[in-house]
Amino acid sequence: MKSESNHMFDTVRQTLKARLPFVIATAGEFIALYYWLLLFDQSSYVLATVVLWAGFLVERVAVLYWVKENFGGSVGIAADHKTWWQKLIGLLLICLSEISVWVAFVFAQHYFGWTAAFLVLFVGEQIEHSIELGLLSQTSWLNFVASRQATVITVLETLGGIAWLYLVRHDQAQLGGMMLLIGLTIEHVIQGDAIKRRLKAKQNQGDDPADTATDAAKQPRLIGTAPVVGGIITVAIAAVLFTVLKPFCFRILSPPPTIDAPVTYLNQNWSAEKRDKFYHASQGTVLMNADWFMALEQPTIKFVGRVGLMSDQDYLARFGFLKDVHSQEHNASNLPVGFAVDDVTMPDDGSKQRVVGLTCAACHTGEIHYADHHLRIDGAAGLIDLEQFQNAVGAAFLLTIKNPLRFNRFADRVLGEDHTPDERAELKESVNRVLQQGLAEKDANAAREIYDGYDGGYGRTDALAKIANFVFGTQLDNDNLQIGSAPVRFPPLWDSPWFDWAQYNGSVEQPMVRNIGEAIGVRARVNLDPRSERFLDSTVDIEGLHEIETLLAGDAPLQGLQSPRWPVEVMGAINHTKAAAGAALYRDLCQSCHLPALDTDEIWEAPNWVANDAYSMSWQWKPPSKRARFLNLQGVNIGKVGTDPGQATNFFSRYVNTGKSVLPSVTKGLYKNQQWENKDWYSPVKGADTTEYPATVLSVGEALQRVTVAIAQRHYDRQGWSTDTRERYDGHRNPGARNPLEYRPRPLNGIWASPPYLHNGSVRTIYQLLCPPEQRDQTFYVGTRQYDAVHLGYKDEAVPGAFLFDTRVEGNLNTGHAFDALPLGNGVIGPRLSHEERMQILEYLKSMGPAGPVPESFAEAGRKAREPETSAKD
Repeated sequence: MKSESNHMFDTVRQTLKARLPFVIATAGEFIALYYWLLLFDQSSYVLATVVLWAGFLVERVAVLYWVKENFGGSVGIAADHKTWWQKLIGLLLICLSEISVWVAFVFAQHYFGWTAAFLVLFVGEQIEHSIELGLLSQTSWLNFVASRQATVITVLETLGGIAWLYLVRHDQAQLGGMMLLIGLTIEHVIQGDAIKRRLKAKQNQGDDPADTATDAAKQPRLIGTAPVVGGIITVAIAAVLFTVLKPFCFRILSPPPTIDAPVTYLNQNWSAEKRDKFYHASQGTVLMNADWFMALEQPTIKFVGRVGLMSDQDYLARFGFLKDVHSQEHNASNLPVGFAVDDVTMPDDGSKQRVVGLTCAACHTGEIHYADHHLRIDGAAGLIDLEQFQNAVGAAFLLTIKNPLRFNRFADRVLGEDHTPDERAELKESVNRVLQQGLAEKDANAAREIYDGYDGGYGRTDALAKIANFVFGTQLDNDNLQIGSAPVRFPPLWDSPWFDWAQYNGSVEQPMVRNIGEAIGVRARVNLDPRSERFLDSTVDIEGLHEIETLLAGDAPLQGLQSPRWPVEVMGAINHTKAAAGAALYRDLCQSCHLPALDTDEIWEAPNWVANDAYSMSWQWKPPSKRARFLNLQGVNIGKVGTDPGQATNFFSRYVNTGKSVLPSVTKGLYKNQQWENKDWYSPVKGADTTEYPATVLSVGEALQRVTVAIAQRHYDRQGWSTDTRERYDGHRNPGARNPLEYRPRPLNGIWASPPYLHNGSVRTIYQLLCPPEQRDQTFYVGTRQYDAVHLGYKDEAVPGAFLFDTRVEGNLNTGHAFDALPLGNGVIGPRLSHEERMQILEYLKSMGPAGPVPESFAEAGRKAREPETSAKD
């Protein structure tokens, strides 16, 4: 019995002697890499370096201990005959070689992409393993470069490394860590076997002169079939892993460093109460059932610790959403800026649902970080990434429906812990139905590649394309889906309710039409089936849209939400001497397109305003009964300004088939006096009856006009509103729609607070916008909110999760709007400026303030009787 016990003990001891050092080695290398990257991403560079070296030293010492224990002190870099400094140098050399490869791998991926990262890791590890095996076995490292042993180890470590970094960079750190650990474990097992066989062979070989001569005669190969085959196998397996894991991976910002300073709200002419309403006022969009959203877990796969909730503000901030305070009145669900919870009636089946959706504030609230200050700027361009957020929501649903443990937790939160099996089964069916609808939409988009290669990143989306694709494609007919290749940045909202025409291309006149289009583009639901009793029912919150528009507009021209003033107490004083020189340059070079500065008396002069009875605003309709005036923005032909033409040309050339949606024209026929005089067309089509309005192929501008006007008029009719009320909700403007090949520059007050620049966000700073295009950044990162107060724009910082903006991609061109020593036209709008002149213009733009109170002379002119309608010739 005692003999058996001793035998078992010896067996365990021998096993530990043989395997424990490699367990320690694996743990050392894993901890070194996993926590080094974690600390490095958190900017803890010193601690990250210490962890990296400590982990690899543990790994190497463990391997050397194994060599000495199994083969004595006569072999390897730790052989007894070597001095202590020779042993130390050998140890540090091995550690340095491996650390160099891994650090180069991470940086290669960051700056040059995955192909470069793969080559760095595979080639570097092949050489590093060859050096390591050579040092440990006291033979030339060249003997291992083309060997099968080194290649197998390299393949395993490369696969684990690529999977680890890819998953970490896509918010699956624990899953990535597991892949790395698997790769390192198998690698060390095979590595130990290779070293063992090589050392035994060397011991058996001894110092026989014939053997030595034979070794000398061997010609080591630097390139052989093993590394080539290994590289191919690595790529193939990595491709399979990528395909399997892709649905759960998306670009996401790393958690930003915590700054104790509170958010500072700049003075923009409205109260905290108005701000809170703007942040969370519903516009009728439907992201999902509100209870589901609050119960949904983040799409992160974890093996240790609890998975957080999707609704957690810290998590949503990583997609660019801004955190907001918990308020029972406006934010009872404790969600970020731009989320609204509301009760809606679904237009397809009439069911009542409490839903969560996005509001205007999600895309149109900015924040600038300067030193330790967070400056919140209402109405400025936001930095959210809608596409990656949608991907994360889809992945969260997929994990919930596929993982029974997750779904049980989800069901407990939605239904309560005392729910019945039938209730849980019904909930699962409902969730699966929504998931399948989302997957079908995604597959339809992917099949047509409508967004492939046109990622908007943070702060951009192809708004007009996505509105049309959702309304006329997803909700009507997938054959209407078209490529969205022209993402645009979210424009600032201050003063925009007083623009005569909206959108970058000046395609929409009426605010209600514009806002309904925006709402259905952000997934408000509408029933476009003329056979349905609920035809033209929608979740669009007409009253909510009007309230938001009224908040932004104020009660007089340019007196609503206003642009912020330059915060001198935070970002430094304005050089007024330079600003005065910049004002003269602005009048000469900029004012003809961007209008006089709003804080000057000149802005109130008649040429800068257009009335709603002018031909440009009422050429197809009788003017509204109340006369109103709006800023007369100047359209600039896309050929003249030379900026990326995609947004204008795509909208100009796009047509959709409205099917049998029975959407009559609003420019002729029944539509008069801001409404349809005959409402018979609202009645559902019965059976096989044909409609008076046949299926029609329309320009996308007119199709959107018909849909949005129909939604508004349907609501107005049900409320029984008078013409005066309808006009008030319509902003005293007709529902004009057009598709010009032009862009419409806006006034530049507060423009410093809403980077990046041009309509597609392709220029990082205002300083670069004043340079010739060849002097602008060809690529830069978007994601950080750190502000460059000298050149006016966000800094170019490659923070983890940042979006690499490439201006060579279609839709991203940074051409045009050039000040250059070339003839005017074709993108050149002014002479080449010196550095000093550019800085003078920047100082003037910093000094620009919002409009002052409305002068009595302007108000008096507005009270005059209606001016005679101008002719088309005028």
